[in-house]
Amino acid sequence: MKPKINVRGMVVSDLDKVVALERTYFDQPITGKRLEYELLENELAHFYVAELADDVVGYIGFWVTGENADIMNIVVNKTVRRQGIGRLLLAEMIDYCTNRALKHVSLEVRQSNCSAIKLYEQFGFKYIRKRKHYYQDGEDALYMVMQLGGK
Repeated sequence: MKPKINVRGMVVSDLDKVVALERTYFDQPITGKRLEYELLENELAHFYVAELADDVVGYIGFWVTGENADIMNIVVNKTVRRQGIGRLLLAEMIDYCTNRALKHVSLEVRQSNCSAIKLYEQFGFKYIRKRKHYYQDGEDALYMVMQLGGK
């Protein structure tokens, strides 16, 4: 039997595990202090974590501004990828946005991240434009947008 993946809102006690994920996968990870500010004080920011066997194995962070949401980060631990965790996190975020009648969800993704691009396209994200030299290492980003129902 496959272990159950639980997606829930992030809480303060998750910060160390989320920062550890950030450090593992990003050249410029968000700091614990910044993440704590985003979680506790920034009313625009929203976060979900994915748990597997009581361990945080992924998270998604996004900002809601007006009728739009922008995905800041979505990370899944490499040891548990391809088990639908990213899909669950993304679906939870989209449900949140749909329930609040938002119109769009946007994101930037590394041009080389084919698996993420494929996942986003499966959810209905469309390529809008390229953002040249978006990442610190000079790689371009693809700017993608998903249309929601909205008001």
